[in-house]
Amino acid sequence: MNFPLHTLFTQGNMGLQTLLAAAMYRSKGDSKDQKGVSFLTYLNYDMQLEVLSWLSVQDLGRLACVSKEAKLIAEDDSVWRTLVKNLIQQWTTLRYRPKVLPTIRVRSSEWKMVYNSEWNNLNLCRKFGGLWSEKWCDVNVSQSTNIETDGRTWVVTYKKNKFAASFKDFNPVDEVLTFHLEGGDSGWAFIYKVRPISKDRLHLSVHRIHDSKNFVGELLRSSDKKADNAMGSFLP
Repeated sequence: MNFPLHTLFTQGNMGLQTLLAAAMYRSKGDSKDQKGVSFLTYLNYDMQLEVLSWLSVQDLGRLACVSKEAKLIAEDDSVWRTLVKNLIQQWTTLRYRPKVLPTIRVRSSEWKMVYNSEWNNLNLCRKFGGLWSEKWCDVNVSQSTNIETDGRTWVVTYKKNKFAASFKDFNPVDEVLTFHLEGGDSGWAFIYKVRPISKDRLHLSVHRIHDSKNFVGELLRSSDKKADNAMGSFLP
């Protein structure tokens, strides 16, 4: 099979779908007894890893169905370690310091487990991260609350009315984030509990501490992208 391999790695001109199709391509063979082969078998090991580094997890799953050889390379330790590294960089979308890759060496199956765990954690935290406006009782404050996380540590910042916020707890099972709010001209203190309703809405339960009154409202994700992007990280 003559395949223009140089086109894969020059000037970024290979679309991911085309790359996947090329990786999965199998020649028909010259006779009935000769099985077709994936073009990956024509590449050395390092070049195979280079090709696979462009594929998504879903594409790797499809590639693994092509042949035993393709499945072996698709589950290689180096491939999944690279996927974990790339996934970790996505925490920057929550405006937080990048996390450090584990230094221990693990088997391929364990790197896949690390990837799945990190993916689930990232998608959960994305439900909370960002700049939010609040509505409850007679309170209607635009862009009041900023929530940041790296998946392990949380920072909640209240930007309005001289109040200060402090993170208290996150329950990943119930998907509930709790933080304390205190200050303002009144000096009152509150406990806020939020949980996801949809992509851009959090259910809000407010407990006013001095008189033990409870209120229900919402946090709405800010639509002001300029103001949202202007927010910096609050951790070193």
